[in-house]
Amino acid sequence: MQQLLIFIGLFEEMFEGLTEPYPGCLFASYIYELQQFDSATKKMIADSFTRWRTLLKEKIDAAVKQYPPRIAVDTASLADAFTVVLEGAFITAKAVDEPKVIAKQLHHFKNYIELLFSDPAATARKARA
Repeated sequence: MQQLLIFIGLFEEMFEGLTEPYPGCLFASYIYELQQFDSATKKMIADSFTRWRTLLKEKIDAAVKQYPPRIAVDTASLADAFTVVLEGAFITAKAVDEPKVIAKQLHHFKNYIELLFSDPAATARKARA
C-alpha cells in the first residue's frame, strides 16, 4: 500500500511545481490520430499502456492481500484509472490553462485509493481527531 501511495504521491509532487500546463503525453497525441500510424507504432503504444497497467496492477494486487478493499474492485481497471486520471488531467489543465489541475486530480486519486483500502473505523477516528 505504501509503495502505491508513494508512487502516486511522487507524480503529484512532480506536477505540483508546474507553472504552465504540461504539454501532455506523446502517446495520447498519437492515439488521437491513430489511423495515421502503422501497426508497429500502434503496438508500441499498446505495449506501453499495458506495461503501466501491469506495474500498477501488481502493486494494487499486493495491497489487496494486506488491506482488503472496502468495496469490490477490478484491479486491472483500477490500474487503468491512474492513466485515465493523469491523461484527463493533462487535457483539462491545457483546456483551462491551469497547470495545478494535474496535481489536484492525482491527489483525488490518491485519496480514493486511501479510502478504498482503509479501515472504516480508523478513518472515522482520524476524522474526529
